[in-house]
Amino acid sequence: MKISLLASLLFFTYNSIWAQSIQEINGIINKAEVLSKAGDFSEALQLYQGIEYSLKSTYQNDKSLTEKYIESLNGIGQIYLPIDKLDSALFYFFKSQEIINNNLEGDEDKTALINLLIGKVYLQKADYNLAIKYFKESDKFYSSLGKNYNSRLSHLYDQMSFVYKELDDLDKAYYYSKKALDLGLKSLGSKHPDLGNIYSGLGQLEYKKGNYEESFKYFKQAVILLELAVGNHHKDVAKAYEEFAIINWEFKKYDTALYYFNKALPIYEKVYGKESDDVAACYYNMGLVYSDIYQYDKALECHREDLGICLKIFGSEHPNIAMAYNCIGRVYSDMRKYKEALENLDKSYEIYKVTLGEDHTNVAYLYSDMSVAHEGLGNNKLAKLFAEKSFNVRKKYLGLSHPLTKNSWERLKNL
Repeated sequence: MKISLLASLLFFTYNSIWAQSIQEINGIINKAEVLSKAGDFSEALQLYQGIEYSLKSTYQNDKSLTEKYIESLNGIGQIYLPIDKLDSALFYFFKSQEIINNNLEGDEDKTALINLLIGKVYLQKADYNLAIKYFKESDKFYSSLGKNYNSRLSHLYDQMSFVYKELDDLDKAYYYSKKALDLGLKSLGSKHPDLGNIYSGLGQLEYKKGNYEESFKYFKQAVILLELAVGNHHKDVAKAYEEFAIINWEFKKYDTALYYFNKALPIYEKVYGKESDDVAACYYNMGLVYSDIYQYDKALECHREDLGICLKIFGSEHPNIAMAYNCIGRVYSDMRKYKEALENLDKSYEIYKVTLGEDHTNVAYLYSDMSVAHEGLGNNKLAKLFAEKSFNVRKKYLGLSHPLTKNSWERLKNL
């Protein structure tokens, strides 16, 4: 790993005059921010760590130094977020929060930001209750700061929408996504890249509600906006490509779907490395497309790539691990290898029970797949039992008019 001249100077001249100059510190922090946004995390991390090291024994002498020390801690934490070092991110964010509470009591801006950052870590950890707790605390402070903070509120509400979507509270998710869009348009203008992410979120919600045409419109708008705003090699564009691929898959435009997945994948790998949850998700979705066009060997290859990456990132008990086993089991069912299917589906079920519980829309997919596998083995009672479980969960959370609920009902009737 190469170390830049600036980083080297920072590490070996802590006691020099410039290291104590706010102007010089600002310059280094700005440089680190630019590098981080460009995906050069290792270089940015060295710069932030240099600031942290040089100020850790002197920051309490001056409020301005305290603020810069906090910026360095937050910067380090924010670099660890996209590379999935979540415990390290939390360590630095909690350290920052402690200093804010002890040294900058009453600073609502910094209090709001640190709660937002901590909430984002818990969101990435899939600990949604803790994520919402910190996001609500952040909302309390940002809402009191006035319209100059509307852009921060827009981002916060976008994050809250995502959490509620994962908790299957689609009404709250839609409410916060619309608030995010409204505040974003007012504070950022119509061509800011953050709006692309919000449009993507609205597309996800419409997709989850079964409104595929509306979803397609939002995703298409996100792709166009993000390509114009940040170019076609940016991580946010990769996300838009992936989501646009998903909705094309829903409309059975398989070649278009695979085209956009293959555009997204190398961007994710370049920005985050080959072992990231975004890369894993891309493989996961490509596996679904390959299953639909009966290329089962490619589907299994993609789902195993997804599983291997997720195990390294999250450990053995995480919803994404359950989803990967679920997909592998589904492919084996499609290949009529029902025993292999149930081996993987049972692994999925055990993980879901301790992560999401047995009453969640993701688990409804699993119940449906377990029904198919048991039917293939001639276990008709179990097939009907799991088909009924799938229908009941979907009826409860998606409503009777949702396409997935209707599919579950048709399967249950035919058993």
